Amino acid sequence: MSTIWRENFKVRTYEADLNNNVKVSSLFDYMQEAAANHAESLNYGYNALTKKNQAWILSRAVIELYGSAGFTDELVVETWAQSIDKLFAIRDFIIYDCMNKILAKASTAWLLVDTVNKRPLRLTELHHHTPPEEKTPVFNENPPKIEYNEEKNLICDKIAEYTDIDLNQHVNNVKFIEYGLDCLGRDFFEKNRLTGVKLNFLSEFKFGEKIGIYKGSINGRCIYIEGARGDNKIFKMIVDYK
Repeated sequence: MSTIWRENFKVRTYEADLNNNVKVSSLFDYMQEAAANHAESLNYGYNALTKKNQAWILSRAVIELYGSAGFTDELVVETWAQSIDKLFAIRDFIIYDCMNKILAKASTAWLLVDTVNKRPLRLTELHHHTPPEEKTPVFNENPPKIEYNEEKNLICDKIAEYTDIDLNQHVNNVKFIEYGLDCLGRDFFEKNRLTGVKLNFLSEFKFGEKIGIYKGSINGRCIYIEGARGDNKIFKMIVDYK
């Protein structure tokens, strides 16, 4: 059983955007796939947890982007269990491009949840959740709680459709990334380049439900995006760009 997991991915046509850059949502797909496979190899993945009525739920994430990759490029996702922070299991990632240069770094915070009562569990049995000696955290702090109290405007509404729902019977967190980036519009992506994204996933969003997507600004250089149903916040997102 390896404490560091490496997995290869090839950027497919539908994973590249209009500028032939791999989508941030696709990078998250790669990371989640690698994390799931690593967890399975350590016997605390989907199949083992389902028998206990448990599941991993992604709660917070941060990704920083340093380069670009496009259609047909080969990427390598490297991931490891970094630490335990109270109820959060911290998992870090480094994504390498085909030249073995760092394309992105990411850190994620996961909750182990009882799927019957929907409550988080204490992480007392994760014997494999200790970082490899040769790995240090990719960032100086774990993924933070996002706070935003400034003005924001409603951009659009979203209804959870069939293709948004995953095997946990709710909208997959990658869809929230797509909801948020879609509200920025084509002109934004033609003029700017994403350099990072911070995310908080706060509440379930189930089939047929509707939320509003709101947008605000932070210091004129970061964009705040929120999905909410009334006072119930579903996700929060900060987009860094230049």
